[in-house]
Amino acid sequence: MITEEEFLKIISKTLNENYSKVTLNSKHSDFKNWDSLSNIRIILELEKKIKKRIINLSNFKNLYELYDNIKKV
Repeated sequence: MITEEEFLKIISKTLNENYSKVTLNSKHSDFKNWDSLSNIRIILELEKKIKKRIINLSNFKNLYELYDNIKKV
């Protein structure tokens, strides 16, 4: 488990943005450095911090299941 502060610090560091500019309500469009690779870097940093896999993309089936779940939302 990580705190909100730790979570936001990971994101700000990964995006190379000032911590004060990052909030839970921030959107990718708020940051010019946030691209698809940044999404992956954020997930990897969070996984390192919590020592647990967040998303398993080790094969196409897992990727498809992730996509399938997202489109249902």
